[in-house]
This record gives sequence, C-alpha cells and structure tokens, in this order.
Amino acid sequence: MFVGHYGISFSAKRVEPSIPLWVLFLAVQLLDVLWAPLILLGIEKVRIVPGFTASNPLDLYYMPYTHSLVAAILWSCAGGLAYRFLARPSRSRASFVIGLAVFSCSGYRPTSSSDLPPHPIERRRPRRSSLTPCLRS
Repeated sequence: MFVGHYGISFSAKRVEPSIPLWVLFLAVQLLDVLWAPLILLGIEKVRIVPGFTASNPLDLYYMPYTHSLVAAILWSCAGGLAYRFLARPSRSRASFVIGLAVFSCSGYRPTSSSDLPPHPIERRRPRRSSLTPCLRS
C-alpha cells in the first residue's frame, strides 16, 4: 500500500524537481491523513474483519468524504491550490503535479478492495464479508 504511494512521489519528483520530496510524500498521503480524524470522529466507517484481505483485516466500507471520486477531485484541487498559494512555485505546473499526486492515491480505482461510491451522497449498506454470517429476518 505505502510503496505505491511513495513510488508516485518519486515519479512526481522526477517530473517536477522543484517540489520538495516531503511535500510530495504529504500529497500522496493527504487523503489518508484526512481519513484518520474522520474515522476517530465517527464520520467515516471502518470495521475489523479477520481475513478480509491477505494484507490487513480492515473493511473500509464507508469513506465518502475522503476517498469517493468527487471528494478526491475536490481534495486534489484543494491540495494544488494550497501549494500554489503557500509555496508560490515559479511554475504553475508544480501545483498541478501536487493535485495529481493527491488524486493518484485516492483509492478510486478498479484494484481497490472496496466498492467506493462516486460521490459522498451515495449511501451504501456495509458489505458483508464471507466470514460474517448472514442475518435473515
């Protein structure tokens, strides 16, 4: 998971060498950095399901404010604009690269283990894992 994040940072550094590497590391992790407090506040949802995936037991079933398509696009724009106004890069391409770095690790991709909604308004019922018994009414 993290290798992919940081690999994109190194690639972006090659495309735009003027951006400090620590800024690129923060950009590719921005959605996850925002996700953590939202989980702690109960706004986004996660549950532990042993055996859910081979790498970790987290079922990330409700993340509409950080990892949905619309939210990822908005956070990417916010990241690019924040870099543009705070760092004042000499070229606007640097801000664009930051925005792409934020979006690149949004989780909205076919390889994701979760069915991420395209926009935050779409509410879904939590998925059932194969280890969770079905409740019949």
